[in-house]
Order: sequence, then C-alpha cells, then structure tokens
Amino acid sequence: MDINQSRNITVLKSVETEFMIYKRRWLVLIAFCSFSCSNAFAFVQYSPILSYSAKYYNRSEEDIIWFSNCYYMTYFFLAPLGILPLEKRLDFAIMGGSLITVIGEWMKYFAFQNYYYALISYIILGIGQIFILAAPAYISDKWFPQHERTIATSIGTFMNYFGLNFAIMFAAVYFNDIESDQIVERINFMNIIFALINTCAFVLCLLFVRNEPPTPPSLSAQTEKFSITKSYRGLIKSWRPIIDIFSIAAIIGCSWAYNVVISLLLEPYHYTQKQIALVSICYSCTGTVGGIIASLYVDHQIKLNIKPNYDRFIKGFITLGFIGMIVKLLIIKNVSDQVIIILSGVIGLGLNAFVPICIQSFIEKQFPSFELAIVTAMMQMSNLAGFGISYILILPQFGSSQLLVMIVLISPFYAYMLFIYHTKYHSSMSQYQTFRINDQFIQYLIKQLISTRSKQFIQANTFHY
Repeated sequence: MDINQSRNITVLKSVETEFMIYKRRWLVLIAFCSFSCSNAFAFVQYSPILSYSAKYYNRSEEDIIWFSNCYYMTYFFLAPLGILPLEKRLDFAIMGGSLITVIGEWMKYFAFQNYYYALISYIILGIGQIFILAAPAYISDKWFPQHERTIATSIGTFMNYFGLNFAIMFAAVYFNDIESDQIVERINFMNIIFALINTCAFVLCLLFVRNEPPTPPSLSAQTEKFSITKSYRGLIKSWRPIIDIFSIAAIIGCSWAYNVVISLLLEPYHYTQKQIALVSICYSCTGTVGGIIASLYVDHQIKLNIKPNYDRFIKGFITLGFIGMIVKLLIIKNVSDQVIIILSGVIGLGLNAFVPICIQSFIEKQFPSFELAIVTAMMQMSNLAGFGISYILILPQFGSSQLLVMIVLISPFYAYMLFIYHTKYHSSMSQYQTFRINDQFIQYLIKQLISTRSKQFIQANTFHY
C-alpha cells in the first residue's frame, strides 16, 4: 500500500507539472545560428589563402595564423564573463555578443592592410565568441523538450562549422587563380561581405531571440541547478572530471587546429589553394552531417524512453578520426588528391561529429551542475588546446611532420576516451524513472479496472438459486 501511495504521489506531481513546447523555439535557434555562423567566418577566412593574406598585410604566414589564435586566447581568458549574462538574460547576452561581432567585423574591414588594427578586430571578434560556444546546450535546455535537446545542441554547434565551411568555400572560389594586383581589392570585398552578413545576423537576433518560454518545456529545464561557483567546484573535486575535460578538450582543440593549419599540413606536398579548400570543406561537412544524423538518432531513443548510448557514438567517432589521421600520414605521399579529400572527410567525421554528443554526455555526468558553467569550462580548455596545438604545428623545426606531431599529442587523450571514459546518466534518470513509474501505475489501473469490470459482469450474469 505504501508503495502504491508513493507511486500515486509521483504520478500526481508529474501530472500537475505542466510542460509546454513553443514553436518560437526554432526561431530562437535560427537567430542564434545566424550569429554563430557569421562569427565563425573570420576564424578561417584566411586559412585557404594564407599566402595571399600574408602579401595583403605584408606579414609572414605564421603572423596571419595569429588572427585565429586571438579567438582561442580571448575565449580562454574571458569566457567565464559570459556565463552570468547568458544565465540572467539569454536574449540580451546573444544580442550583445552579436553586436560585438558586428563591431569587430566592420573594424576588420576599415583596418584594411594595417595588421595591428586587424589583430585588435580579431580580439573583439573573439570576445563575441564567448556568447556562442556554450550557448547551444543552454538554449536547448531552456527552450526544447528532452527528446529534441541533442539535435538542438547539434544544430547550434554545427552552424558554427557551417560558417567555417562558407568562409573556406568563399575564399577558395573567389581567390582562385587571381593576379597579385587583385589581392587587395578582393580581400577588401570579402571583408565587407562578411561584415554585412554579420549585421543581418544581428538584426535576426533582435527580432527573434527571447529569454525563455513562459512555461518550461521539460523536467530538466525546471530542475534547480547548481550555482556557477558550485558547478566549477564540482569539476575539480576529483580526478575523473578533470581528466574527462582535458581529454575531450584535447580532441576538440585538435579538430579546430587541423582546420586552421590545414594549409601548412598540405603545402609541403604541393597542394594548390583550390585543393586545400576542397579538403577543408570536406573535412567540415562530413562532421556536420554525421553529427546531425547521430543526434537525431539519440533524440529518437530519448523520445522512446530508451536511455541513449552516448559512449558508442563518442568512441566510434573519435576512433574513426584517429585511424583516418594515421592512414593519411602513411599514404599522403603516394596517393592522388582525391583520396586525400576522401580521407579528410573521414577524419572530419570522426573529430567533429562527436562534439555535440560528447557535450550532452558530459552534461549528463555532471548533472545537476549548471550546463553553461561546465560547457564553458570544456570550451575554455578546448580553446587552450587548439591554441597550443596550432602554435606547436607552426614551429619551423617540425617541417612537414605536423600531422605526426598532432597524432602524438592527442594519442594519450584518445586512449583515455576509448578505454576509460563512461557516461553516467544523472540528468535523465529522474525522467526515465518517472516514465517507468507512470507506466507501472497505468498498468496497475488497467488491471484494477478489468478486474472490477469482470466482477460486475459475473455478478450481473450469475443465476441465484
């Protein structure tokens, strides 16, 4: 009897709690995606055209890579400052971040060929990024039901990759086989185009981003989370979350660094700028498509009340990327560029597709820690790792061995993720338990109803002598 009463109470609480899903959630996500996408343009816009960019600014190619390093370093040092604004007013924080990005893009355009003014503009763009990298998981928690959270996080994350793809493709096509006297004009035109697109994204954020829905969409959104300070303390209270973050960050940082220095990786093998651009696009696109498909499958499992197997996707994807890098290292001198493009797609699928799945997995492990705080910490370390790997790879003493160096650097972290990392389902457990209790209680009611109806039928049709 006590068990049934406790079940009744759980069900009543579940029934009395009203969750609502609003169509506006997609407008909020689309507006954020436009901001994330356009902010990413500058990160890799010079990667396929390093030699042209070096001539434009009259600097070395290594100096041009420092533009991307500004993204890394500003996020690492300033990202915690973005947590509180996002928590208090998601809408104002995203609008403010988009406005900062617009200012940075226009400053980059008006800097023209002044390297140091351009460097300052990249620092400003990096400040805009502090409102992006951790936000998709938070937006999905505030606006989306449990069975749409992974795909919402995935879309929000991969629209940043879409921005990378667009910038790479634009640079590759627009700068294909140009004369030296056209470099200044074309880079100026590219910068003003990117500034205008960022301005449009800012307008979309003003129109559609809202702080939160009137009614929470899920049990997770309603759950009281730890404070920012307590969430950070939870990450350092034992060795396991520390190593988790370092390992995840090393692989994410490697995936970012690979895209930034891809020209340096391929130039020793006499690849043209067009070929380098194709490799970059294939690398980013396969990760985007694979990550979205995997996220849809995970959300489908959650919708069916099946506990998702995050670990299978995480370990499978990173193994694919790691093996792809080793194969590429072994055969790059002896195969055609078409084979290298395909291999780069395999590497991109492995190193990029696991990111949103891994974010959701780590949120599950740390629940009820505040997702903004823990994802920000993860992205801080990822930016530090990306900066460190990029810096190491541009050192002249490594020559044409950059890919080997990258493999050696991430090998211990890959081994940890493959053999030791394991998801613990804290966030969804209460929801799954509630579903199971509801199912059991409904079955109990049906049995009681059938039993009662049967007794009434028997009594009504029994002859009394």
